[in-house]
Amino acid sequence: WRTNKNSDFPDELELQNLLEKLSDHSLESDQTAAAGDADSNSGRFSSHWFILFNDVLVHMQFSTHRVFPLTCLWVRPVTDDSSGLYAIKITCPEESFTLVASTPQEKNKWLRSLNQAVDQVLGGGGQGSSPGVTAMSRTTSYMFTMDERLKDAQYTGSWHAGRVHGRGTMKWPDGRTYKGNFKNGLEDGYGECLIPNKGQDKPDTYQGQWREGKIHGFGKYKYASGEWRKGLKVTGMYTKPALEERDHKETNIPHLGQYVVPAAQRWTCVFGECWSRLGCDAAGRGERTAAWENIAVTITTARRQGPDLSKSQSKVLESLEFIPPYGEPVTTENYDSTRRYLTKACETPHHPLGWLVETLVTAYRMTYVGVGSNRRLLQQAVQELQAYLTHFYTIVRFLFPGLPDDGGVIPEPSQTRRNSELEHGVVVMSTSSLLLPVLLPRLYPPLFTLYCLQKEQEEAQYWERILRLNKQPDQSLLSFLGVQEKFWPHWMSILGEKKQIVSS
Repeated sequence: WRTNKNSDFPDELELQNLLEKLSDHSLESDQTAAAGDADSNSGRFSSHWFILFNDVLVHMQFSTHRVFPLTCLWVRPVTDDSSGLYAIKITCPEESFTLVASTPQEKNKWLRSLNQAVDQVLGGGGQGSSPGVTAMSRTTSYMFTMDERLKDAQYTGSWHAGRVHGRGTMKWPDGRTYKGNFKNGLEDGYGECLIPNKGQDKPDTYQGQWREGKIHGFGKYKYASGEWRKGLKVTGMYTKPALEERDHKETNIPHLGQYVVPAAQRWTCVFGECWSRLGCDAAGRGERTAAWENIAVTITTARRQGPDLSKSQSKVLESLEFIPPYGEPVTTENYDSTRRYLTKACETPHHPLGWLVETLVTAYRMTYVGVGSNRRLLQQAVQELQAYLTHFYTIVRFLFPGLPDDGGVIPEPSQTRRNSELEHGVVVMSTSSLLLPVLLPRLYPPLFTLYCLQKEQEEAQYWERILRLNKQPDQSLLSFLGVQEKFWPHWMSILGEKKQIVSS
């Protein structure tokens, strides 16, 4: 039977009249009716009635009926021959049932009719007699009515064998929305969720990993108030603290940055690669002489095999080929030569130290520039830069063991030590003064951006005052600045003509 696409679906009375007309006809004798009995072996209608239309399957029992859209209907034959039944398994999003035919011919006829109707409603030719890949995996919409967790939720997306599976969007009546991956009917994988906030006009949002219908893994949770937590790692269900709980359990609320990786533990693989390029198994575990030989070989190879090097680059590499006297104690006399060597080494990526600087700068900019820019990250960015200095200076001290600890005194040459200390004091070693001139010019733009974001309100107020003052005449500005009137100008030149300034 076919529904009229230009009219509404038949109501219960029309269906009852239709069934009365069909009650004297069996499936085998009426080729136009795709209706049958689910329980009787006689092939005639009894308490269960099934009518197949071109877009729905209707199940009637006594005075009630259920409508199953063919877009969300999966059909497969039951191949278990031990029971001796000729059965067909019908799977829907929220329930499944089995139709039992009286003969193999009746089963095949139902199976062919159902699969042809499903194939046709999905856009196929309606020629197949068994469900294929397209029929098992499809994209369609469905509103849940029976599932307690998904009741009245509207889903649009991918399905597989009657289960929500793949990418899709689920919308609940209360405003909740999930858009992302599903697996076997549950949220699983990456997804974005909007959760209505009754106290705010904007919803809470979560972007991150899910597992078996719950937040699980790394993600970012942003409250409607603007507070957010990035790097949040949850195992199980994440529950936002209620407002009344905050007053009593203020100390239990995760503070900003609680789930952030400590600055000292970031990019350890980058520093490990630098140690490896020096020929060390780990930080500080290697031969210093072998490390300098590796540097010399690397620089020489780069200079000889680099045809596209500019003249200045070749000159820098040529100066780095010579191994400096690294074993001597560092004094105020040779400290400048050590500093100049480090500056040149950090200018070229062919040197292990230069490669380290270039890689750290790239990672730093990708973390704090663009989409990742947020005023709350300024403290994390400063701490990360300080961690860079600590790790970097460890490598520098391995190459130049004569350097003192950070904050230590750089000694004077023995013959001038006493007189210099009396006249000029002592020189203190500072990692900031040694390494920041190399790192800071490249890392300053991200830091300045974060600082501007943090001071955005003060910056707006500052420029508002500047624009307001610019609209005032010179006398008002002089008065505002507290300049005495005897110093105010009384004449000014306009197009070469001398004009008197009126005090008003």
